[in-house]
Amino acid sequence: MASINFIARTTGILNYTVVLTPLTGGSSISGTGVAVESGSTRQYATPFNTIPEGFYQADIFEGGEWRGNDAVQVTGAGTGTYWISAYIANQTNVAGPGSRQLVWTSEVSGTPVAGVKCWVSIDSPYTQDGTRAGTSITDDDGEVTFGLDDNVVYYGWRDHPSVNFPNPIRFQYSTADSQWQIWNGSAYVEWT
Repeated sequence: MASINFIARTTGILNYTVVLTPLTGGSSISGTGVAVESGSTRQYATPFNTIPEGFYQADIFEGGEWRGNDAVQVTGAGTGTYWISAYIANQTNVAGPGSRQLVWTSEVSGTPVAGVKCWVSIDSPYTQDGTRAGTSITDDDGEVTFGLDDNVVYYGWRDHPSVNFPNPIRFQYSTADSQWQIWNGSAYVEWT
């Protein structure tokens, strides 16, 4: 048996679901949790029979509404207890650590895609400790805005229920070239 656990920052939340989506692609798995009172917070333990080893995005839903997410690495036989830390009710935008503004647009064939979950890390493969910004949800124009640091290599991640975006994209803001740049597989080029 495996368990995904988190602490809710408010009480009174009774029904929720944790959905685990492999960051390398593949089918999601979900579980419904059980709350245990602990003072002014509630600890949630979400049981799964087993979870295949790997990196996952753990999305938390309450009453069908998305409430937060985090990354989790499942190791060994896929059993044991794994803690995630991103449950913050109604949080949908973490701007990032820096002052350089990045407006990231998600499109399919030139058409903006709303409702895309976007986040930024400094590592690939993705780990929870590497997260620097997000998760933010794209608006009707397919845009999210992050504040990031100059001359740092970042990895951008996106998730949408009906669009399979490539993950991750590698990018940076170059002060030498005064532009956002994306890695094309062999060099950084202007990201337009």
